[in-house]
Amino acid sequence: GDICDIDSCKTVICAPGKTKCTDNNTILNTCNSRGTAWDQMGCGVGAVCDTLDGTLYLCLSQSCAPQAKRCSPDSRSWEECNAKGTNYVSHPCTYDQVCEGTQCVPIVCDAGKVECDGADKTLTRVCNTLGTGWDPKGCGPSTICINNACVPKVCSAGYRKCAGQKVVECNADG
Repeated sequence: GDICDIDSCKTVICAPGKTKCTDNNTILNTCNSRGTAWDQMGCGVGAVCDTLDGTLYLCLSQSCAPQAKRCSPDSRSWEECNAKGTNYVSHPCTYDQVCEGTQCVPIVCDAGKVECDGADKTLTRVCNTLGTGWDPKGCGPSTICINNACVPKVCSAGYRKCAGQKVVECNADG
């Protein structure tokens, strides 16, 4: 239909207050109060025209670089910035994975667990905070890892002494 103003008639082209984005999401268009024209407003540097609910469009600040990836704060998913840079989209990890870097990786140990390093008795290994791997930790001078704990050596390997009527020899671990 048409709407007549004081000196002319104009065709209704849009619903008053309706919004849309144009020019590669850099311009916000709002239908004027009579529905006869689109009022345009540039979103400006660091902003983009987008919608939060699928119906109302507005200029939103870009909060991330488009397609940038990161782990969620709880490390249970990885997130990718949407194409317009206005929000992150979450991609959950499976129950036996956590996000490390920018991807889901398997949990291989209980965070904080300490155990002896099988290859070197002077080291323990500690499961990292995400449970995705082991970090070596030295026992220190004159100590050795036994039963998942660093304990002091009590003798030198091969040392012999009398204990009552017996000769005892220090084992290879000391």
